[in-house]
Formats: sequence, structure tokens, C-alpha cells
Amino acid sequence: MLVRSGFVSGQIMVVIVTAEGEFPSERSFVNALTSRFPEIKSIVHNVSVDELELTLGEKSRTLYGNGFIEERLCGLDFRISPRSFYQVNPVQTEILYAKAKELALLGEEGKIGRLIDAYCGTGTIGLTMADSCESVIGVELNGDAVCDAEKNAELNGVGDRLGFLVGNVLYSDFMEDLGSFDCILSNPPYIETKQIPLLDEELAFEPEAALDGGDDGLDFYRVIIGEYGKYLTEGGIMLLEIGCDQAKDISSIASSAGMRCEIFKDYGGNDRVAVIK
Repeated sequence: MLVRSGFVSGQIMVVIVTAEGEFPSERSFVNALTSRFPEIKSIVHNVSVDELELTLGEKSRTLYGNGFIEERLCGLDFRISPRSFYQVNPVQTEILYAKAKELALLGEEGKIGRLIDAYCGTGTIGLTMADSCESVIGVELNGDAVCDAEKNAELNGVGDRLGFLVGNVLYSDFMEDLGSFDCILSNPPYIETKQIPLLDEELAFEPEAALDGGDDGLDFYRVIIGEYGKYLTEGGIMLLEIGCDQAKDISSIASSAGMRCEIFKDYGGNDRVAVIK
């Protein structure tokens, strides 16, 4: 069972994961659970064919509510569905996003111009930056997350400035059709593959593709820094969230690509944001 909760909204979604499509006595279960916990806004039944892994399957059915919860982050409203990755530490996230926005502001009028969010999830950081950008494009492998991102853009009245597409950030071919950007921003998967089974249960249920950064956790950084730099405008920058122990490796990758890297720390004093030019 997976429980998602809104830190600000207080809304709760319960996802029941089974190996079979049938859920006996589901109505009695829903009635008992919602009577005991009225803060539950949605209950979803998910069918996972992988009995050995803590993963959500492709098929979901809403038993109660709308099949999602809503949360507030950086003054914006976000819709979160069962299979979409969402930041689990909103307090830290707001600090990081504010810093990213401060670092990204370019030009005489404090506008970023064109921004691409490579691995956008439900669109949280792209929406946060939207008021300082001419346009934002979000790229995400998870189709459910892209649907949430599109709805979140509409919900916050910025759908005209944001576009989202399903794509694999590890392959940069799609960038050829998008042109150049003033800012390339990404919070890519950076957990080592061997660490995935050791994660807390809350994170273990997240889509593995949103967590797995390869054998050393650096696969996405090698591609983004090495291949996406040619799509930056003159004076443009990359803003990358990194793992707390990856600063040296990220700096080395940037140097090999002929770029400069500066590391900024998060609220807890850990290395967290790499600014690459």
C-alpha cells in the first residue's frame, strides 16, 4: 500500500497495490477507511504484475474520489496522481526552486527567455519559473506525469507559456526540433542502481525511471552536460540538481565538456545545485 499526502493541503491518497485485478469487498474497505480517516480524498486500486518489486503497475482504477490529490508549492497548485513523481520534501524544494530562479535570471529585464526542463515530472519547477520566462518546455518519460503537468499548467493559468512532451532525456535527438534555450534545467535521476532496493518505502514505490541514475548515478549528467550544451544560447546556463556527494564528479564532467561548474548548497548545507556555463 502506498500513501501520498499533501504537506500543505493535508489531502491524502491511498493506493492499494495487488497482483490481481479483483479486489474483494472493495466497497466495504472504502467505507471503513474513509469513515476512520476523513482526510482521505482518493483511494486507487493499482494492479502490479511484478510480485518481487515495490512498483506500481500500468493499470489503476479509482475506488473513491477523483484519483488524485492536490498540493500547494511555491504559491502554486499541483495535481498529483498515483504514478507521478512529486517532491517528497516541499520545504527544501521551495528553497531550492527559489535559488534556481535567482541563479537563472538573465538579461537586462530579469527574464530568462526560453527554458527547457529536462525531466520535468509534474511540472513543478517549470511552473515556478514560468513568470520569469518567455516560454517553458518540459520533457518527461512518464506519460502520467506529463498529463498531470499539462493540467497543472492550466490550473495555474500559464498553459499558454508552457508545453510538455513525452521523451527520454538520455537521447538528445528531440532537441534538434526545439531550437536553442537560454536555460537548461534538470532534476534528473541520480541514485545509483544498487541503492534503489535500499530506499525508504515511500520512495521505493516511485517509478524507477525517476530515481535510477545508472551504476554510478551519473548517466544523465554525462548526457545533459555533454550533449545538451550545444543547444544553449550565448551566455546561457544549465541548472542541475545533484546528489550531495556528486559535486566533484559533476565538476569533472563539466570540465571535460569545456564548461565551468559552480556548486551551491541547500538549506542543510549539502551540495545540491550545479550551475554550468
